[in-house]
Amino acid sequence: MRQETHYFGRFERSRINRYLGLTLAALVLMAAIFMKIPNLVRGVTYNAFREGFKQKALWTTRDMETISGEHFMVRYTPGNHQDAVLVLNTAEHFYAPIAEHYGYTKKGKIPVIVYPSRSELNRNFGWEANESAMGVYWTGIIRVLSPNLWVRADEPEEYGKEFMESGPMAHEFTHLVVDYITGGNYTRWFTEGLAQLEEYKLTGFEFDEPEPPWISPFIA
Repeated sequence: MRQETHYFGRFERSRINRYLGLTLAALVLMAAIFMKIPNLVRGVTYNAFREGFKQKALWTTRDMETISGEHFMVRYTPGNHQDAVLVLNTAEHFYAPIAEHYGYTKKGKIPVIVYPSRSELNRNFGWEANESAMGVYWTGIIRVLSPNLWVRADEPEEYGKEFMESGPMAHEFTHLVVDYITGGNYTRWFTEGLAQLEEYKLTGFEFDEPEPPWISPFIA
């Protein structure tokens, strides 16, 4: 009788310990889930915000001329086909090294809008007409100033080389990649640092100033 009681007591203690262990594990799991809910809600909200503004921009530019490559779709104004082709080819050139480096695999063509004047580019963001932006990434779309407004070279080969080495395509595409793979969960200094790093690695371009004057406030 005393042996049976002893065995029953060990059995009860084992069952209680197992029950407590499962309860503790369940509480830890629930806590982890509840801690992640704010981030999940934020991510879903941000993605909806980004895609909503992206679709709005695509709708408002639906009458622009359009050319497409493997990964990018470029919209531009009539008479600017040559620069649009240069922008498209440059974007495609930088796609693989940046996308592979960060594991970017999102499907669908990335929209790029080429603006024929600084005032038209700046007007989209409520900037002053003299704001010197060459490129901006915001809400899933890369916006760039037409190369003919700032590229100094005249010969076609040198013209394309100057745009590839000094233009904003590698920089702005890196902003887009960081935005999508983090769901918008990044700081401005972090994405700007990565964008400048990729730009330097791929083109050799680096800024003279600690912070370039044409950084978009919308990338953070």
